[in-house]
Amino acid sequence: MPGWERELALWLEEASRAEGEAVMAWNASPEEAALGPLLVAAGAALTRQLAHVDVRMLPSAHGALVGLLSRRLVAACAQVLAYERRAIEAVSGGPAPLDASTMGWLQRLEAYPVLAALLTRRMLDWRVHVGEMLSRLAVDSELLGRTLFHGAPVPVLAGVLGDLGDLHGGRSVAVLQFEGGLRAVYKPKDLRITRGVQEFCAFLNERGLPLSLHVREVLCREGYTWEEFVPAGPCESAAAAGRFYFRMGMLVRLLQLLEGRDFWLDNVVAAGEFPVLVDLEMVLQPRRRMSAEPLASRLAEERLHESVALLGILAAPLAIAPGVPAEDVGALATPRVFMSPLRRGHARWTHDAHAPMLAGEPVRAVEHLEALLDGYRAMHARLFASRHELLEAGSPLARMAGPPVRYIHRDTWSCHRLIQAGLAPALLSQQERREEAFSSLLRAARAHPEAEAEGRVVRAEVDAMRWLDVPYFLCHADSDALLGADGQLLQAGFFEGDAFSRLRRRIRELDVFPLGRHEDLLRSTLATGRHALAPLDPVRAEEESSPDWLAEAIGVGDTLLGEAISAGGALAWLGMTYQPLHDLWQLDVLPADLLTGSAGIALVLANLYRVSGLERFRAAALGALEPVRWAVAHAGSSTAPLIETGAFRGLGAQLHALHQCGIVLEAPELQALARTRLAALPLEALLARTSLDVVSGMTGLLLVLLASDELGAARLVVEVLEQRLATGAVPPPWPGSGTLDGLPPLAEGLELCAGRVEKRLGSAPRWRRFAPRERDTLGALLTRLAMAREQGQPGGSLRPRVLRALEEAHAASSVAVQLDAIELALDAAQTWEDAALTSRARRFGAALLARRRLRGRWFPERLEADVHQLSAIWGLSAVAHAFLRLHEPRVPSPRLLAPP
Repeated sequence: MPGWERELALWLEEASRAEGEAVMAWNASPEEAALGPLLVAAGAALTRQLAHVDVRMLPSAHGALVGLLSRRLVAACAQVLAYERRAIEAVSGGPAPLDASTMGWLQRLEAYPVLAALLTRRMLDWRVHVGEMLSRLAVDSELLGRTLFHGAPVPVLAGVLGDLGDLHGGRSVAVLQFEGGLRAVYKPKDLRITRGVQEFCAFLNERGLPLSLHVREVLCREGYTWEEFVPAGPCESAAAAGRFYFRMGMLVRLLQLLEGRDFWLDNVVAAGEFPVLVDLEMVLQPRRRMSAEPLASRLAEERLHESVALLGILAAPLAIAPGVPAEDVGALATPRVFMSPLRRGHARWTHDAHAPMLAGEPVRAVEHLEALLDGYRAMHARLFASRHELLEAGSPLARMAGPPVRYIHRDTWSCHRLIQAGLAPALLSQQERREEAFSSLLRAARAHPEAEAEGRVVRAEVDAMRWLDVPYFLCHADSDALLGADGQLLQAGFFEGDAFSRLRRRIRELDVFPLGRHEDLLRSTLATGRHALAPLDPVRAEEESSPDWLAEAIGVGDTLLGEAISAGGALAWLGMTYQPLHDLWQLDVLPADLLTGSAGIALVLANLYRVSGLERFRAAALGALEPVRWAVAHAGSSTAPLIETGAFRGLGAQLHALHQCGIVLEAPELQALARTRLAALPLEALLARTSLDVVSGMTGLLLVLLASDELGAARLVVEVLEQRLATGAVPPPWPGSGTLDGLPPLAEGLELCAGRVEKRLGSAPRWRRFAPRERDTLGALLTRLAMAREQGQPGGSLRPRVLRALEEAHAASSVAVQLDAIELALDAAQTWEDAALTSRARRFGAALLARRRLRGRWFPERLEADVHQLSAIWGLSAVAHAFLRLHEPRVPSPRLLAPP
């Protein structure tokens, strides 16, 4: 930035003349107090600048504008000032103020020259932003009075709420507050697409929607936009709250048609019974070209894009950090203290403007699910009735093809983390070190299948984040090209087709739109948020005289096949996926894992084929393994700081599925593939970046390797485990560990490993034993029972604990718990040759059948649709497996990683 040193010198010179009383006005925090003289100087420069702008302004507005700069400067130098404060306290032995003098800033900026450039750039960008905004207010004053203020002249500016969105080029959204309470929203962007969506809503209102949608005034100017301010407000009655959710259901269907994205809670305002979408720049979104995954997986991903799952309204799961529960920041989230990720740790904040309120309390979405679905159906009916008109050249949709639309390449949370990481004191002292930190993004881009195009985009991202801006990209709905923030072409052919053609296709196909399937997708997407259902009473059933367990298993297996997306012999599914590291649920294309993915389904289908002899299940098992083959072929290429290698998530799960299915299906080529790929992996490097647990870490991988006769690799894992466990540190449980109660915990998993290592490798491992948790989970008991059986011990001391756990499971309303109980009861029956335990397992199975007949669903206690809960541990695949084991108890449990 040529000339920035001169600007900085002038700024510091003016700061040296700042009077103490004026400086003391900026002391809201130690960081702001240190910046006080700079803020006074910036305010004086702003006063001179605005002398030439015809805007009437109160001192409060001037102070708010300088306060905007204060927040930007504090964010830029907070880490340096915190480091300096710690150093001062270490010397003085107590708190001491930061040096706010000009000489102090000269010394500080000499030590951190990158910070000097950043602060100067922040100040200059702020002056440009404020000057543009107020000059535009002066030019458009008459227009704003005539439209937004209903004919009244624009009053004196009393305040400014700035930086209400991300910074792009130093500019951001602001709410201008005028005397008398009038407000206007200023957005320094071309938002003709917002006006287009509002015109579409007005069109639908005129065509007879059951309830009208909110339409606000949007004034599009050359490169910027004024919008009517919509305040949040409560519902007047319970009926009004129901109408809110009916309208929200209509908006969900509308945004699904428009392929909208990023409609999280900050982009929605609850204005009484009207949900208002205050940021509409993310409609008609492009799609990045798909990877080389199996065709079935790509078709499943296309179905996901066509659904409501990615809108952000129903749910917007956000990973915070490994070991911290994920957050849901969707627009239907219940108000509470939310978390968002930072470079280290997380920030806490509150928000309630998005939620309908009644008598001071939020109205929960899950209590108005039927109203939401009714609104969804009503909007679909209106769109279907208007489909021919919408395809005409002059329709409101036709006018949405031309305006620019924002495209987010890397999620905003990641950008903020990267920006914060680039403000570390060590990086601000030397530009080369800071550039090296950013260059890791470029190295990752070189591994992308379209490395050249990806590299261009990442360079543009780095250019923005270098100056503390969130990257901003544009595109046009009728084009496949990516544009930069200035509207210039960045990469032609960057996207898969264009959004406008997909929109027209969706309208033409409204007559064949599978409404029931999409209602299920709506329910399941909502279920990924933090919405609790009232518990159901457990269903008790006596054991049937002669249930045909195999027929029941085949029926559930056929349901799995009916839900599969098939192409070229490969199968894929949309369903509920779970990430234990983050306690995060998502509706997604099923990954290649055992916990909630296609690897687990493949194992169940393979065993179903082996017992039933039905060829369709063999073909389906091989098809379900295609995504697993692809994942194994690309294993080891992840740049994530923590890699999953466990028995149920990650590499171990994939190898286990290939090896086990190779045995069950008598397909040795699957075992050979697993062995070949394992030999090519940088296993030691992977182990350095994985956790310890069974589900997603190296203990699970060791169990898989021992079960697969991969003894050389197993020895390496034992060595690394011994080194990691020698410290004696007990790893913290995963945040959603209760979800995994049917699987081996770490302590029991290590003990199971120890017995198998001694048996297979001939020597006992030298690692520290961890005391098991006090609670006897079903997974812990199942593991202890397996240890006793493998050591040739009767395990009689476990009997009362097992019986007590089964009694507790009998009273539980959770199907997942009862599926765990069937596994435990059958294993205990085999271990102790106890027919009574077999009968107890059958009673659990009979209860599942009775519940299905009574409630009409396998999982009535869950919000999601049955067809999306497909897990081999707690979903439909687990139901099929349970019935199969009740028919043939010798079918091995997938939970213990034992050979067939």
